[in-house]
Amino acid sequence: MPETEQLERILSSAQLITSPSLSRFLRYIVEETLAGRNGEIREYTLGVHVFDRGDGFNPRLDPIVRVQARNLRARMVKYYEGPGAADPIRIELPKGTYVPTFQEREVGPVSVEPLQASEPAAAEVSPFAASIMPVPPPRSPVAKPRVPRYWIAAVILLAILIGIATLYLAQNQNGNRNSRAHTVARSIEPWGILGG
Repeated sequence: MPETEQLERILSSAQLITSPSLSRFLRYIVEETLAGRNGEIREYTLGVHVFDRGDGFNPRLDPIVRVQARNLRARMVKYYEGPGAADPIRIELPKGTYVPTFQEREVGPVSVEPLQASEPAAAEVSPFAASIMPVPPPRSPVAKPRVPRYWIAAVILLAILIGIATLYLAQNQNGNRNSRAHTVARSIEPWGILGG
């Protein structure tokens, strides 16, 4: 069976040979799926049968299955990016499930067409042709230009200074009025206008 052969290839790879628990996890879910028991693959059954957590295993309190599934996905991605890049079958563990999927790759002959006379030779291509920077996306018509923060800070500071100056001048004028009234009252006293 090609899926079983693919399983053995992955299990003997450097990505999984160093982790017995991840190897046992992958073997269990693949064999259960191939046997038609993929409906039985649940977090609880994996905790009990693969990670030896016992019958009292509570997936809500013990995240071992979720953590190990994430680790297994990461290692399988590394495997298929490296030594398994040309494998005929890809075994994947989609997020949100513990049931693996199998995808056959079509490995056919790669046809290479010779360069035609109208195409420029590689030596004639400009060295800048391959390093063109992508054009930035256009600005949204709804987005308005933003006012720099230092302008906002300057306006707030100016408003505070005006408020302080206004308060100072108001107190100064009250002080001048009081001192004038006091001076007028003193100047009138010696003449006997205020006294009895």
